[in-house]
Amino acid sequence: MEKLICFICILIGVCTVQDRVAGITHFPTIHYMNEECSLTIRSVFDTRIQLTADPALPLKVNWTCKVIVRTDTEGELLLVRFRDLDTVDSENCERNGLDVYASNQTLLNGPDGDCGTETPRGQFESGGSTLTFEFHTDSSDQRGNFDILVTAISHSNDTCPPEKFHCKNKRCVSVYVTCNGFDDCGDGSDEIQGCGHSPIIVIITVASVLVAAVVVSLIIFIAQYRRRKYRRLTQSSSQHGPHHNHGSHKSGYQNY
Repeated sequence: MEKLICFICILIGVCTVQDRVAGITHFPTIHYMNEECSLTIRSVFDTRIQLTADPALPLKVNWTCKVIVRTDTEGELLLVRFRDLDTVDSENCERNGLDVYASNQTLLNGPDGDCGTETPRGQFESGGSTLTFEFHTDSSDQRGNFDILVTAISHSNDTCPPEKFHCKNKRCVSVYVTCNGFDDCGDGSDEIQGCGHSPIIVIITVASVLVAAVVVSLIIFIAQYRRRKYRRLTQSSSQHGPHHNHGSHKSGYQNY
């Protein structure tokens, strides 16, 4: 019984650690503009904006799509960083183009927005709690995609709050977006400092401990079951032994 209680405690501890590991790293959710037009996306940590889930499919013609990203934490801004851009190129982005607007509706990636296949290297900050992404096409057949990372940030020259990571460039990002494979700081420092142990490795380790605990519990259960079975057989044998001899004597008497 004590071993069973011990195992339950170990199992609870492992599950608790697993829950904590699952909460250590946040991986940005992908939002597709062609599926979420005219919506406002709430971004607490970071999120990814893509044009479509399937770049092989044609885009809508004469189409304008607008998506707003908002941070609900007072005082936070939104950082925009292009990870990839692969759309039709045209002069002044007339055939298609992606415009990114700050909170005050200033065009951040102007004057013509972005199109083509050269990924912009610049970074943009919202200046407020919202960012607006607007993509348009003309009447021609088009395909393409882009991948943009949007991160909730704040600034601090000294230190950040305990729940924040202090980037080398003085930005503050959530500790949950560090070591997730995405450059949320904008200088890569959130993917360098303290990233010696991959979250995947930690999860695998926790899973291995859980499996080992299950195996140990099975061994304990089987051992206890066999011990109880042996005791029952021993008790049964000792109880039926004298009764069996008495029965034989009585049977012999009747035969006589």
